[in-house]
Amino acid sequence: SALERAQLVRYRLRGVAVQEAWRGAARLKLNPLVSAPIADLPVQEVVNGTHIRANLTLPLGEVMYRYKEGEFTPSAGRPDVLNAPAMPLISPSYAAASRRGTELSRDSMMMLRCTADAKFIASLLPHELQLDVCNSTGATDVYLSFTSSHGSGIGAYSNFRCLVPVRFNGGERALFNVLCVSDSSAAITLGRERFGEPHKFGHPSLRVVNDTLVAELHYGKRRVLTGSMLYKSVVAKR
Repeated sequence: SALERAQLVRYRLRGVAVQEAWRGAARLKLNPLVSAPIADLPVQEVVNGTHIRANLTLPLGEVMYRYKEGEFTPSAGRPDVLNAPAMPLISPSYAAASRRGTELSRDSMMMLRCTADAKFIASLLPHELQLDVCNSTGATDVYLSFTSSHGSGIGAYSNFRCLVPVRFNGGERALFNVLCVSDSSAAITLGRERFGEPHKFGHPSLRVVNDTLVAELHYGKRRVLTGSMLYKSVVAKR
């Protein structure tokens, strides 16, 4: 199936103020890797290198061409944009198989059920969603999940999610994904482009430490969350 949206976009840098600019001899070594085929670049010679320090403004992009609306015909030796699994064309962020659905295997998963202030949680929800669980003390359930998974088209990754039980316009029940953090660019790009999930890049982890299951979430170099539970304490109902 074709991409739902394919555009050629132009960006014009504004307010460029160069602070320093230096030029000198440079060297380059390209290492082969199937998922980042930069080594296929047919470099003939490294002419020189330039080092720049500058301030600038990156404005919003301008759509130059919409492939879905125009009369686009792939030419010989050029990529078929509409049938690409994802961008960039030279190395798609996720494989074609994942566009038809992703088969996942959960290597390990830990979910912590918590209660939180319902008024605050409700402020994070779109208008069409309402909290499904709200007790007499003004609290609602929140689920914090850590998973280590691998899947078709995206490989292995670790993931953290903050899930809230909701109803869609007072009817259908669901878990709304308030925040999602993954450590894989493939999982993040697929989650945003194909599933509309609020992915961010970080470093979730889940591991067994003696008799304890320990989960951590790092954002940059800072640890922002730590959770734990007894390892294989009581058998849960499936």
